[in-house]
Amino acid sequence: MNLLLDFSDEAQVAAFAPVDDVVMGGQSQSRLHAHASHASFQGTVSLAQGGGFASVQCTLDADWSAHTGLQLRVRGDGQRYAFNLYNAPRPRRIAYRYLFDAPPDWTSIDVPFRALQPRFRGRAVPEADAFDPSAVQGLGFLISEKQDGVFRLDLAAIHALPAGTES
Repeated sequence: MNLLLDFSDEAQVAAFAPVDDVVMGGQSQSRLHAHASHASFQGTVSLAQGGGFASVQCTLDADWSAHTGLQLRVRGDGQRYAFNLYNAPRPRRIAYRYLFDAPPDWTSIDVPFRALQPRFRGRAVPEADAFDPSAVQGLGFLISEKQDGVFRLDLAAIHALPAGTES
């Protein structure tokens, strides 16, 4: 498999920025912290003041059309997270979302492009175009769904699933 993002690379980790519910008056906070072998998406989700989400995102300009999806290498706290891909620049863009539960041991999670669900500000967008892997403009990780409190998701790598791989 082709390595696309290595979260042990501090420069790649530094490309991510938090986008938390403070943009709409909430009090959640997050960051992506680099370690020697991985990075940690961590912080606190607060439901106060209508909040309830924390995320980190990076901007890309990539063509992944030679692949059928991605594989995330993660471990976590048992909570549910979302992996988002974007076909447009910020701020008004659809997130193509894949939900997963993060187990406490390192695991690989396959994210087929065909399984991505279009969302805008947390709501389904059934009339949206399908995700276009030839025009990737960004990606990110999100915790929401009223999961109040401290969270931590460790990230090791993102690999491309080769064409012909079905999961």
